[in-house]
Formats: sequence, structure tokens, C-alpha cells
Amino acid sequence: MLSEHIFGTEPFPRLMQLSLSFSQFSDTLNLLPIYSSFIRGHFPRITSLHLEVPWLDRNDAIMMALSQHNLQMLKLIINTACGIEYETRKARSRFPLGVSNDQLHPAILPVALQTLELEVLQVYGEAERSAMWCTQWVFGQVAPFVTGWGGTDLKSIGMWVSRPKSMSVERERVLWGRWIKVSNDGWQMLE
Repeated sequence: MLSEHIFGTEPFPRLMQLSLSFSQFSDTLNLLPIYSSFIRGHFPRITSLHLEVPWLDRNDAIMMALSQHNLQMLKLIINTACGIEYETRKARSRFPLGVSNDQLHPAILPVALQTLELEVLQVYGEAERSAMWCTQWVFGQVAPFVTGWGGTDLKSIGMWVSRPKSMSVERERVLWGRWIKVSNDGWQMLE
């Protein structure tokens, strides 16, 4: 629907939240600038964006979110069969990883992203290892006050790593963490 411009030429100013899902087989990276500008033009007042993307497209999802005008909350949902570490190693052997820091910063608008939620839905493997990879990414690349992709207004970060409870659709939360900003360069974990 986005790439075919089904919505027409009139914007939808009343929409405040938008959810999109991209599979590991989509051409998200190639069409990211088109999707970002389309969302910005057609949904100018969204404050909350939920993106379901593969782990390897997480930086692209950040870029898409930060190119929106009024976005305050971004929720990334990552589906993985064998865990984030496996996804990262598998990708390194096939192609270079997503967007680099140099590509990302020029695309960022001065948006007031205040909340980042990261939810990992994992079928197999150790949830603890995926949580470790997520934490390293968040606090190494997203959360730093000056250089972080989250921007200077980021105040809250939540992370959940879940595994199936059984073969049913229902999921059981295994690991979680929530942090709040306590100063320009510090984060405190909530219990």
C-alpha cells in the first residue's frame, strides 16, 4: 500500500499511531527513503510508530522513525527464530549490515523521540544472549546523550525478550528491563 501510494494525495492529520510490519524478505532498506517521506507526508501528526522489522533492519527503523516530524514513541518488534546473535552472524557472512552512523545522522530531524520500546520475540535459543545483544545496541548506539541515534530528548527505554510458552500463539515474557534517564549521560534501571 505504501509503495503503490494507495492513500492518494490528501494527508491523514488525525492519525496519531501507525504500525508497520516488514519481513526479512522485504526490500525495506532500498525503499526506506520512499516509505519515510510517504509517512511524513501522509501522516504528519503521528506521535507513536510501531515497526516490526528483522534485527538487521533495526538501524533503518530508527532512521525511519527519526525522519518523522512529531514522533515521541518508537516501538520496535523483532521476530527471530534462533536469537539475535545467530541473526547477526548469519548476516555478516552474506552482506554488510544496514545503515552506518555516517548515513544515519544527516537523515535525522530534530524530533523529540522520548520513548524507545524494543520487543524481541524469539522461538529458539537463549533469551539471555539476545537480551545482551539488545542492551549493547541500545546503550552503545541509541542511548548515548550526544552521539546516540535516539536523540537528546530520549527519556525512557524498555526492552522485552520473550519466548513461546507453548506451541500456541500465546507468549511468555522471559526477560525485561526499563531504564529512565537520570542525567545527560546516565540511565537508571527501574525494578
